[in-house]
Amino acid sequence: MSEGQAADPTADVALLEEAEAVLEGLDVALRRLEDGSYGTCELCADPLDPEELRARPLTRRCASHAAAGGSGV
Repeated sequence: MSEGQAADPTADVALLEEAEAVLEGLDVALRRLEDGSYGTCELCADPLDPEELRARPLTRRCASHAAAGGSGV
């Protein structure tokens, strides 16, 4: 923040919430690595697309379940 600029508490809260969501996603991914379920859909257990996992490593649902709604991350 530059000198003379006021802090935006709304932006700070949004950034904090986003950071918390990413940390939660990392925790879930680590637990899934440990239990052997990382890389599979959390709903149907089908393998996730490797390219999708490279692009979005926190992905937990296959394309069909992510498209159906809910949290695909």
